[in-house]
Amino acid sequence: MLKRLIEKKRSVSQNQGEVHHNLGMFAGRVGLLSNFLLFILKLIIGLLSGSVSIMADAINNMSDSASSLITLVGFRIARKPADHEHPYGHERFEYISGFLVSILIIVVGFQFLLSSVQKILHPESTSLNLPMLIILILSISIKFFQSAFYKEIGQAIESNTMKTLAQDSKNDVLTTIVVIIGALIEWVSGWQCDGYFAFILSIYILFSGIKMIRESISDLMGRKPARSLIQQAVTLLDQNEALLGYHDLLIHQYGQDNIFATVDVELPASMSIKQAHDIIEIIEETFNRETSIKLSIHIDPVDLNDSSFITLHDRIRMLVRSLGYGLDIHDFRVNSNHEKPIVYVDVVVPETCVIDHALLEQKVKSLLRSECDLQDLVIVFDYHDLISEINQNKNSENIE
Repeated sequence: MLKRLIEKKRSVSQNQGEVHHNLGMFAGRVGLLSNFLLFILKLIIGLLSGSVSIMADAINNMSDSASSLITLVGFRIARKPADHEHPYGHERFEYISGFLVSILIIVVGFQFLLSSVQKILHPESTSLNLPMLIILILSISIKFFQSAFYKEIGQAIESNTMKTLAQDSKNDVLTTIVVIIGALIEWVSGWQCDGYFAFILSIYILFSGIKMIRESISDLMGRKPARSLIQQAVTLLDQNEALLGYHDLLIHQYGQDNIFATVDVELPASMSIKQAHDIIEIIEETFNRETSIKLSIHIDPVDLNDSSFITLHDRIRMLVRSLGYGLDIHDFRVNSNHEKPIVYVDVVVPETCVIDHALLEQKVKSLLRSECDLQDLVIVFDYHDLISEINQNKNSENIE
């Protein structure tokens, strides 16, 4: 049902950014209406029953309404076009709204903690009748739907703000379940455990809020691009047979419609400038047409007729790989405009390599200088190569 609803919303949109905006706004409106309704219902139940957990739950639903309002404002501002002060648009404002929602969750969790401590120190009886129980079970159903709804949309549009709201709704489901369990235990045994259960749950809410804040901060700082986006770029580059190779792919994301990338491509040195220009124009146009990525390309000429260059390149690659840490090389260059040629090479270091950087640098330089008689050697260690990660995953899949 949820997937059909999301696909229906997708069908009226023209591009990925519009889909992202429309689904985000739709989720915000649904959340605002349902959370405000739950706040009214639980406030009435809490006042009638005298349960601090139900009252805290009602306040939590009021904060959820505020979260939905923040989400709506965030998605609306994020859709504003670029201006003089923000040439890359406003789409990252969505990350700010997710951060604010996370802070709100922590504030509610802290208030819940104070209320639970007060209830432990001064326990009061909780009365819960059948109509109240029915309304609380209805609340669980609505919140469970919300959590699944937000999670589905969050995955569909890759929005951490939606995923934060999904976790918040999950917290509410647990809160209400704890309220019911506490009331039933008191009814059966007489033990007033409402405050203790609320205390445990408040700790959980605080920890989940801290986790979501970390996710929001990661988005604001610039998270690594999604693997699917990197794979898409690599696939398009692989399709161009004129390229001898490519490396140093960098992707900077400012939202669904504002993705910028740079990459170094290797072309034969014998090519004319016009031939090389035409090739990179085709690649950039293909990226613009088939993806949301605006690509800029740097050309590295490779002299295929220089046998000594090719031999040295292959020799260095073999030696680097022989060290056994999953290392590889790219961006290999030889500058012969000096008395002694200077060799430049980037050594790609996978995430699985945990050796100390200084020790790794010493081993690589020592090996290359001794085996290749290279003294003027400039090595750059690349620890965050996006392409090598895709290739490693591809190789592991082939092995399996």
